Amino acid sequence: MQHDLVNDEYQQGETLALLPKESRVQRWLADRMTLKQGRSYSVDREVHVADEKEPDIRLRCKPTDATMPIEIKVAESWTLEQLEDALVRQLCGRYAPKTDGTASCCWFTRSTDLGVGRGKRGRL
Repeated sequence: MQHDLVNDEYQQGETLALLPKESRVQRWLADRMTLKQGRSYSVDREVHVADEKEPDIRLRCKPTDATMPIEIKVAESWTLEQLEDALVRQLCGRYAPKTDGTASCCWFTRSTDLGVGRGKRGRL
């Protein structure tokens, strides 16, 4: 998908970069994944799972009913430590065990081109 954002006929990377709020990125990504789903999977957004925790997007494989949570973060809104925490605690600790730990995804996007390591206190 990253390749398509930059190299596809309509190059939606610039459009995605204009979305500074996580909820807007969630809606955009859910829409794009729905457009490409075919018969392989279905897309759910903000579905409540055990303990009232909800992954931002959840893909459900149609043939097997297996699920894959996707957590979305707009990188500049978080410190590096908070982003690592999202990977470790949210995906690995909260969502992956509920899906047999077979697959999970953390989608990081940036609304500006800040470069890694710039900013105060480890912010991207």
